[in-house]
Amino acid sequence: MLDTPPTAWRDMWKPEMRGIAAINDALADQAMQMANLAFGRDPTPVDDVTFEHLTALRPNLISLWSTVAQAEQLFRSGEVGISPLWNGRVFKLIDRGVPLDFVVPEEGFFARWNAYTVPRNAANPDLAMEFIDYVMNEERQLALAVNLSYGSPNKNVVYPNDDVRRRIVVGTPENIAKVVPENFEEIADNSEDWSRRWNQWKAARGGA
Repeated sequence: MLDTPPTAWRDMWKPEMRGIAAINDALADQAMQMANLAFGRDPTPVDDVTFEHLTALRPNLISLWSTVAQAEQLFRSGEVGISPLWNGRVFKLIDRGVPLDFVVPEEGFFARWNAYTVPRNAANPDLAMEFIDYVMNEERQLALAVNLSYGSPNKNVVYPNDDVRRRIVVGTPENIAKVVPENFEEIADNSEDWSRRWNQWKAARGGA
C-alpha cells in the first residue's frame, strides 16, 4: 500500500496518506500529544495549535478506532496503511501473514506500562505478593517477552536474540533513548478539558 515506508509521525500528514491513516480514539490523550510531537513541539500543552494540526490531518483519516479488534481488522482488510498500534499486536499480525512492519518514529514514542499492586487491607496480601513474585520470575518474564513482544522490568531477563529485542522495541538502547516521557499529572489535571476539545473536534469532522 505504501511505496515508501514511514519513518516519523509527521509522515501521517503526507498527501499520499490521504484516506488510509487512522488514530486511536480510546487513547485520545496520546493522539493529541502525538500531533504535538509530529510538528517539533513538546507533548504538552494541548492547545489550539494541537487541534490545527489534527484538523490538517482529517483528509488522511479513514478511522478513529477505539478497540484493538477494530485496528487489527483495518490492517487485515487493507483499509489502513498507517496508524499507531501497540508493537505486540503488530508483530502478531505480521506472524499471521499481514504485510506490516513496526516503525519507531524519529520524533520519539510514548511507552506505558502495567503495574501489579496489592490493595490496602487486602484479604490475602502474602498470597498476592507470592503471585507477583511468581509472574516476575525471570523464566516467566522471558516467556512473556518472547511470546507477546513486550519488555520486562526484571533486569535479570536476557532477551535471546536481535529479533526479540527489535520486537519488544524497548529492548535496545537506541529505542529506549527515543522514549518520550509523559507528564501524567498534567494529563490528569487537564483530562476534562482535553476530552471536551477532542469530542468537539470529532463532532466537527462527523464523528469516527
